[in-house]
Amino acid sequence: MGGKCGALTKGIIKKIILSYTNVAIWIVLSLNVIVFNKYILDKKLYDWPFPISLTVIHMTFCSTVAFLPFRVFKVVEPVQMTRAFYLSSVVPT
Repeated sequence: MGGKCGALTKGIIKKIILSYTNVAIWIVLSLNVIVFNKYILDKKLYDWPFPISLTVIHMTFCSTVAFLPFRVFKVVEPVQMTRAFYLSSVVPT
């Protein structure tokens, strides 16, 4: 078992920790959106009468937050993919 196959390097461990951290942040933020929606849509609390507009507001916010690090601040390098790969892996069938 002394080979390099299966060895965890510091770079791999860092990527694993970063991935789990991102998933945890996503779960916490999703939970907050669910609770926020419950508060806004509940008739006893805020009583927002337009659930579709609330969804549009959330999606606009999420799209903006996703757009900023990729296109404006260039925190993440954009992925190059062919049209065929995009259609087969991203677009739902």
